[in-house]
Amino acid sequence: MADSPIEQELKAIKTITDALEPLNADSRMRALRYAMEHLGLSMPEVAQPSGASRSHGKTDVELHESNTVIPPPQDEHVIDIRTLEQQKQPNSAIEMATLVAYYLKHQAAAEERKDEITTADVEKYFVQAGFPLPTQTKFTLPNTKNAGYLETAGHGKYKLNSVGHNLVVHNMPRKADSGTPKVHAKKAKKKKAATKRKNAT
Repeated sequence: MADSPIEQELKAIKTITDALEPLNADSRMRALRYAMEHLGLSMPEVAQPSGASRSHGKTDVELHESNTVIPPPQDEHVIDIRTLEQQKQPNSAIEMATLVAYYLKHQAAAEERKDEITTADVEKYFVQAGFPLPTQTKFTLPNTKNAGYLETAGHGKYKLNSVGHNLVVHNMPRKADSGTPKVHAKKAKKKKAATKRKNAT
């Protein structure tokens, strides 16, 4: 059974592509030009910007490619650390270190993104965020680990755990009155003890 016109065309495209693949751009253009002249076809002109001139021996294909602007891929999750710090408002170096670990794992640009955090990252991103550096930054990550927000990843590296993730996502920024219940509880306890002593007398 003979191939359909579409199948014949696809085979021709594959044959041409396979033949041109090993050649450089200049050789490809010459081969295409000779083939089209042999078949009685005219070579289409590549449109150039007004006032543009061909230079440096570039072929039509190379000039066309150089004038084609390919936009970089967009990542809707990318955000800078200063903006994230302003949104989450960490109250301590431990919270800020947890925030940096979260930022590097989930919201940094692709070239910055990673699962681990180091002391060098603490110094870099604290400064970028405008957050005060601890007196001794070498203790920041161990302290954050001891607080339960990070776990060790070997060789001075740490990574965010589920507790740290939940802290950033669900508990930051802290509510202004987050400490109030504890204060009321202490006052109530003292009042109850005073009442008990008064009744005893």
